[in-house]
Amino acid sequence: MVRENILFQEGNFTSDGTYFYSMLDGSQVLQQKVDDGTVAFSFPLDTAIPGNITELEWDGVYFWSLETRTGNDGVTVRKWGIQSFICKQQQKFEFIDGATHTYDVDSFSLENYRLTVGINSPGTLGFDDIHVSDNTMLEPGDLLTFVRRYTGSAQRVGTAFVEQKTVVNTISGSNTQVHLDSLMTADPHGDGLGFRGPDVTPAVGFPDTPDEVFVTKTIWMANDNSPGTPGTPALYKVRASSGSNLIQFSGTEYQNVNGMASYIKMATGPGVTPTYGGQPTYNKTVVTDSSAGGLQTYILLARASTLLFFNFSTDVIDRSMVMNNIKTDTINHWPVSDMWVGGIEPDIVIYRLQLGTTYKNQSLVLVDEAWSEYNYEKQLLRRVVNSIAVTADPSIVPADGSSPSAISAVLRDQFNDLVPSGKRVDWSDDSGDNRLATDNSFTNEFGVAVNTYIAGSTEQDVKITASVVNGLI
Repeated sequence: MVRENILFQEGNFTSDGTYFYSMLDGSQVLQQKVDDGTVAFSFPLDTAIPGNITELEWDGVYFWSLETRTGNDGVTVRKWGIQSFICKQQQKFEFIDGATHTYDVDSFSLENYRLTVGINSPGTLGFDDIHVSDNTMLEPGDLLTFVRRYTGSAQRVGTAFVEQKTVVNTISGSNTQVHLDSLMTADPHGDGLGFRGPDVTPAVGFPDTPDEVFVTKTIWMANDNSPGTPGTPALYKVRASSGSNLIQFSGTEYQNVNGMASYIKMATGPGVTPTYGGQPTYNKTVVTDSSAGGLQTYILLARASTLLFFNFSTDVIDRSMVMNNIKTDTINHWPVSDMWVGGIEPDIVIYRLQLGTTYKNQSLVLVDEAWSEYNYEKQLLRRVVNSIAVTADPSIVPADGSSPSAISAVLRDQFNDLVPSGKRVDWSDDSGDNRLATDNSFTNEFGVAVNTYIAGSTEQDVKITASVVNGLI
């Protein structure tokens, strides 16, 4: 069909920014595909998976899977790493029904950060006090994985290009320095300096690109059952290093969540470490962005056709977005089975795994298209014009050739926020002699563009249309 792309057999997927991955419990492999659906490689699993895998995540180093336990008495979260072309289980967390918790979980996501190595003259080798680009989200016990830049996803576990250390504490008065549990020993570039920060002279083939640092702090799970209260949903926060429950947030908004992903906005601006090499960013350094709800540290939750933004810096849902998964009947929707957020600011894209989509064909008519295999549908996180509401005041005018009607168009984005001032709106009417005062106008500070219609001399119903050529805001 016209909109099919990745063609995955099962309803889980993730991406490392280059390849797409799905874990197939039927063939017991981690399947790697390019974006046209061609299989690039299949990594055998070293541990058999007995249950159905509902979601898959990649944190920059490890793959994480969520599966329903056989017997439906809970869920299992597994952490995997690719070693010698085998996908090997690193950890397994069992969440089993009991007196306190009853698990009905279909989706999960990770709070994980992509940092870079900071200025560490004369290098990191032999030191346990290390500078990174940002330590404000780190705390004792966090596991840091240092990765030589441009190291492929299949070489980030158990190779000479990586090293893992545990945070003992962050250094008081510094937003970049951390104290580690032991001395750094890896020399991934073979120059005796260890991992590179922005102060190290670039090696041949490695332009000014600090090495990367990854940390996964927590697992988030949407559970249809609160602790001790089956039927009352809750969002679970679980420590990624141990699998222990930390806290739960109860509320009906966490019920029937069938897809989750994390989004942490990249820091930009003066004094902030830039992104090097133009590479896709997986998860990013926190930045204050008051125009969109403060710190951009989100777990995204897909419920029907609504995407909720749970801000785990403030523990509240402070944004919501309409997804473009609504069918042509405007009532039903295509269920989301898994999500991934990728791209580079400001053009961050949400990839949703679905079994069908609704799109406009060449005649600009909405069409439903069902799929026999899972494919992704995309949607910009960047603000775009999502709806235009046109009103006329008065809505009926005498056919005297001169009476005016004030026409207003209210523009809103996919977050239901008013479009800012300055957005051009193009106008047309089907009266036959174009009786609008202007062909275009611009939104004001209230997201409203105005026009005037002058009555004709013949009684008729007139349709007035407001449109935008480029919906980006």
